[in-house]
Amino acid sequence: MAADGVEEDDTSTYATPSYMDPSAINSRITVKAQYDYRAKHPDELSFCKHAIITNVTKPEESPGWWKGDYGGQIQHYFPAVYVKEIERVEPREIEECALEWYEAIQEVIKRVTDTDSQHREMERRHKIAKEMSNIIIYCRSITFNLEKVKQQGFTFYEMSSFPEHKAEKLICQQERKFFLKYHQIQFSRVYPKGQRIDSSNYNPINMWNCGSQMVALNYQTGDKPMQLNQAKFRDNGACGYLLKPDFMFSDEFDPFDKNTLVDVQPLTISMRVIAGRHLCRSKRGIASPFVEVEVIGAPFDSGVKLVTKRILDNGFNPRWSDEICEFVVANPHFALLRFVVQDEDVFGEPNFIGQATYPAETGKRAQT
Repeated sequence: MAADGVEEDDTSTYATPSYMDPSAINSRITVKAQYDYRAKHPDELSFCKHAIITNVTKPEESPGWWKGDYGGQIQHYFPAVYVKEIERVEPREIEECALEWYEAIQEVIKRVTDTDSQHREMERRHKIAKEMSNIIIYCRSITFNLEKVKQQGFTFYEMSSFPEHKAEKLICQQERKFFLKYHQIQFSRVYPKGQRIDSSNYNPINMWNCGSQMVALNYQTGDKPMQLNQAKFRDNGACGYLLKPDFMFSDEFDPFDKNTLVDVQPLTISMRVIAGRHLCRSKRGIASPFVEVEVIGAPFDSGVKLVTKRILDNGFNPRWSDEICEFVVANPHFALLRFVVQDEDVFGEPNFIGQATYPAETGKRAQT
């Protein structure tokens, strides 16, 4: 009996089914989209591939269409052929998975924190910046130990630095043969000694000839060594990088002995000094210019120099006659051709006016 005395029909729309009735068991599943789908009606879901749709039911009144929740839309239709059922995850499994993720995250945080603390300690102890250290990936700087290198051999990624006086002593005198081999495999850097408080420079020629890859100079000083440095790297498009010639990888090569050169053709340089123009003194007065021409390179090619006569009181358009010179360069790969214009004062002292220095190989290619 109903509350108002009307008997309830068992077939009424509002009848509550028994808990044992199969229709009362609403099986909810979870599916994963295999394709993109865009809704064509307001009661449909739109989703992308790999989307997870939950609380899925399979209504009997719409074959091929299921209902589910996704993107804030509740129980909207979608085509069944666009999805694939996936295994339902129990709450206990979710908790266990979340716990594993939490522990893994905590472990990563601890590892990163410990690593950062180690880096900070290294920065404090070694007085280096980690950010700067990270970009140095090609060479490891070490203190040079001659006996250790001789015993243990060469390590290609290690680099040592030498003050100029030590490099001159070791590389070019006592251990020349060893360091030629050393520079076939390892890097070295030579730098000016600390006593050069006036920022002057040493002669870089012997360092280059013995294979040192980085010959550091005081760039703020435009003296003769710096002029040679600029000339050396005029070649190769002035990019600041030159490949060593093949003969420097020969075990018999000695930069001080021209008989050890392999497959190197000598170069003959002939020139005539003709005239100058607008050559001004650094101080007031009329210049009395003269020109010096020399080859600087291997020891057996250096030392020969042409010095023209002085043109008295004519820096505007000095002219020379019969000022001819010829240089035979046995190793043009090392040679630089240097022109210097000087003014001779009333006391016979030379005063620098200007210079130009070029690799001898550049002139050889231009002539070819």
